[in-house]
Amino acid sequence: MKLPSIKGLFQKVIRTIQRFPLSIIDAFLSTLLSLIIVGNTLIKDEVLIKTLMTLGLGLPLFISLELMAERRQWPRVKALTIGFIALAVYFFTLNDISEFSSAIRFTNLIFFLTILITIAPLSRKSSTNTSWEYNRALLQAFSTALTVAIILFAGIAVAFVGIDYLLDIQVPPIFYLRLLITIFGFICILIFLAGIPENLRESTNTIIYPKQLEVF
Repeated sequence: MKLPSIKGLFQKVIRTIQRFPLSIIDAFLSTLLSLIIVGNTLIKDEVLIKTLMTLGLGLPLFISLELMAERRQWPRVKALTIGFIALAVYFFTLNDISEFSSAIRFTNLIFFLTILITIAPLSRKSSTNTSWEYNRALLQAFSTALTVAIILFAGIAVAFVGIDYLLDIQVPPIFYLRLLITIFGFICILIFLAGIPENLRESTNTIIYPKQLEVF
């Protein structure tokens, strides 16, 4: 198997940033805020937690909006405006975050917005085959991103455990948690976005579905 070149990887990253700038900014801010909050016992500001929850919703929301904008050729500012208004409404209507109802509301919205990603670039005229091919590509992108993130985290963590053991250099436990947040909160998202298919084409080929999905 031929490995991708550094130039090819760099071009892929640049193209991904160009396609999903709002989503990547949201992922970066979510990761940064998480790193600030985690391990800092002095930070107990409810506003920061509400901001983190809002950014968490913003990621699937902006991915969906940017896919819609790409398909329907919307100006970027339209997706930004819709996303900003929706997140602002959520932030200012979010009451006590310690209440169970707030957690249920957040979970339901995350679920809905995740489902929205699976249909965002599709139109009413899109065939079942096209929808299947797109969602299969989404699943593949997610699986790839998750696998790479797990391998990357495990490799770095094992390396630092070895350094700690061999050189007696104390690595604080919080380092591994922050490493986990960085890899899964930003790098994993970037890899996933890079794998989302571009220029979705209508498929007329007959698709053979896995037996596990035939019940649907």
